[in-house]
Amino acid sequence: MKKIGLLSIILFTLTNCLFAQRAKTKKMHFGVFFHYLHFFQNEKEPWNQGKTTSWDSCVNSLNVNLIADQASKMKAEYVIFTTQQADQFLCLPNATYEKMTGYKRGEVTPNRDLISDLYTALAKKHIKLFLYATGDGPRADRKASLALHNPSINPDAKPNTFNVDQQWVTSWSTIIRSISLKYKNKISGWWIDGCYPFIGYNKKFLIQMVAAAKAGNKNALVGLNSGPADKVVVYNVDGYNIGNYTAGESNKFEDLPAVKSKKGVQWHILSYLGSNWAQPGLRYSPEYMSLYINKIAKANGMVTVDLNLRRDGSIDPQQYDFMLKLKH
Repeated sequence: MKKIGLLSIILFTLTNCLFAQRAKTKKMHFGVFFHYLHFFQNEKEPWNQGKTTSWDSCVNSLNVNLIADQASKMKAEYVIFTTQQADQFLCLPNATYEKMTGYKRGEVTPNRDLISDLYTALAKKHIKLFLYATGDGPRADRKASLALHNPSINPDAKPNTFNVDQQWVTSWSTIIRSISLKYKNKISGWWIDGCYPFIGYNKKFLIQMVAAAKAGNKNALVGLNSGPADKVVVYNVDGYNIGNYTAGESNKFEDLPAVKSKKGVQWHILSYLGSNWAQPGLRYSPEYMSLYINKIAKANGMVTVDLNLRRDGSIDPQQYDFMLKLKH
C-alpha cells in the first residue's frame, strides 16, 4: 500500500507539472478592453453615471469584482485596462510618478491600489490582466510635462505638436518600469499606445520602452502601437520586430491573419464594439462577431473588443447583453 501510495503521489505531481506547463504555454485568443480614465468615468455621461468627485473617490467606487464577474461570463481570457492617457491622472498609486512630477498622493494618483485589487478579482476567475499605457505619457498636462522634460513644452517648439527625445523617453520609461517592478507577475501583458515613428520613436527608444514594461515580468507580452490601420501589421523598425504581439489598432473588425501567427509575434487585433472607442452602441451582429472571433482563434490570433465601462464597473447593458450572446 505504501508503494502504491508513493507511486500515486509521483504520478499526481508529474500530471500537475505537465498541466501547469501546458497552461503556461497556452496562447490566449479573446479578451476585452476597458478605457478607465478621469475624463470618462469622473467627468462625462454615460461613463460617470451622473457623478463627479475627486479622482480618489472615483477610483474607490470602482467594483473590481463586478468587472471580473462580467469578464468571466463573456468568456474573456484577459482584460486590458488603461492606467492613463494624455492627462496627469493615473488610476494607480505610484511613488516614482509622484516624486518626479511633484503631485501628491490623492491628487492625480489614488490611495487605493486599484491594480492589485483588479488583479485579485480577475485571478479568481482565471483571467489575465494586461495594462494599457502610452509612450507620450501626460503630454496634455503642463506641470507633469515640464517635470518629465517634455521637449514640446520648449518655447521653440511648434504649437500643438508632441515629439519625444532621449530625455523624455528615459523619464517616462522610468515610470513604466516602476509600475512593472511593483506588480511583477500580476501583469501578464502591456498594450502601449502613442509610440509612433512620426513623434520620434526609433528602434532605440522602442527597445527602451519594451525593457521597462518587462522589468518586473520578463514573460509579459508587450505590444507597441504604431498607429491605427485597416490591416494588422508587425511593428518593424530597421528590421527589428517590436514586441510579442501586434497592437493591431483598427477601426473595424475585418482583417484576418493570412497565415498562422509567426514565431515571436502573435497576430492580434483591437477594435471597438460601439460607435467609437469606449462608446456605447453596437456595430455588428452576434453572428458576425462569433464567426470572426472563431476564424482568428483557428489561425492562432487574438481578438480584443473595446467596451463601454461605467463608473461603478458595469458595462453598457446593450453591449453586455450582446457579448453574452457570442459563441466562441
